[in-house]
Amino acid sequence: MSQPVPRPPTHAPAPAWLPLAFALACLAFSAVTLFRWEAFRHASFLGLWNLFDWHDIHVYFLSSGWVAGGGTLYRQVPSEYPLLPNLLFGAVRLVSGAVPVLTDGYDRFAWTWVSLTLPLYFFVLHRLITRYPRPAMLLWLTPAALHFSLYRYDVFAVITTFFTVEALRQDRLRRAALLLGIVTALKGYSLFLLPAFAIYVWQRRGLKEALGASVLNLTPFVAGNLITLGFSGVEGLLYAYRFHAARWLNGESTFDAIAYVAGPGVRDVLASVPKLPLALQSACSLIAAAMRPRSFEELMRAFLFATCAFISFSVFYSPQFVLWLVPFVAEWSWPLLSWLVVAVSWATFAYFPVAFFRRLHHPRVFEAAVTTVAALRVLVLGIAGFARAPRAPGARP
Repeated sequence: MSQPVPRPPTHAPAPAWLPLAFALACLAFSAVTLFRWEAFRHASFLGLWNLFDWHDIHVYFLSSGWVAGGGTLYRQVPSEYPLLPNLLFGAVRLVSGAVPVLTDGYDRFAWTWVSLTLPLYFFVLHRLITRYPRPAMLLWLTPAALHFSLYRYDVFAVITTFFTVEALRQDRLRRAALLLGIVTALKGYSLFLLPAFAIYVWQRRGLKEALGASVLNLTPFVAGNLITLGFSGVEGLLYAYRFHAARWLNGESTFDAIAYVAGPGVRDVLASVPKLPLALQSACSLIAAAMRPRSFEELMRAFLFATCAFISFSVFYSPQFVLWLVPFVAEWSWPLLSWLVVAVSWATFAYFPVAFFRRLHHPRVFEAAVTTVAALRVLVLGIAGFARAPRAPGARP
């Protein structure tokens, strides 16, 4: 059995006071926003963007209505999210009931949410500083990483993905399979990583272990669906899937970016072949497996390619998708790709929220921002999939 590849050397360890500084920052943020909630909700940075992003948190709040007696989830309480995120939303709803000062249920929920997610942002930052090559922290020291960590639940998937990556680095494949399965239960995109992961396990441990790891990987996702079927029936099970299947171009996808540059004809072509995005995503998932990753670095490259393909060919794009790329380039083994992901993160914030909320008055600026992000993303996709990887020090030519 091959041994894990040693981690590249890091710089001096982070100072011992850093966790205390992060904790104090979180406490100060929670205290100030609790007593100045209305001011925080309406504050902006130099008029460029609002500090508080209410939309997705409001959707999470509505999805948690089953905790407050609103009825059965997916039946009387609609939700576009699978079971595991809804359990998370429900837990936050329960905790928020004890929040003082604030009287409105949504305000209590939103304050509880940001008070819990800011420590998660710092958790990822601290992990990047202490466990990865020093430049890796630049992946998280971006306004997009902070913004979407606070206001989207994707940060939970990112943290679980980091745990998956670290388990793979230690060659603990079963643990990695289960953790990756939890990512899938949170965000279904990691289903497209399963082919590359199965090939990787096969290369290292054989077919039997690969089959077992694949079953373990699918268990959280399947279990969540079975539980949903049990309490909500077939209609409840299919509700979230139908919601996402009905989504279409939202002006922010790669296909929209092409239309901004080449003309709207691409949208007509896509409408005539509506299954094309899923076909492209699936094909790239198989291409990632065809890379036959044998080493940890090769698997990270395959994961990056499959994930970048998923978000690049998604018919409905959301800006927080950029967070999904971070764990796969954090080892900084291919600096060009890592720097490009940093660039995508900075460009993403320029598109959302800065340009997004001015798109009606400045549509060209918004279109340029979307196109820039899409171009950088496709560049990451092409390099990860088809460029020659740099040779590790000491490797044979």
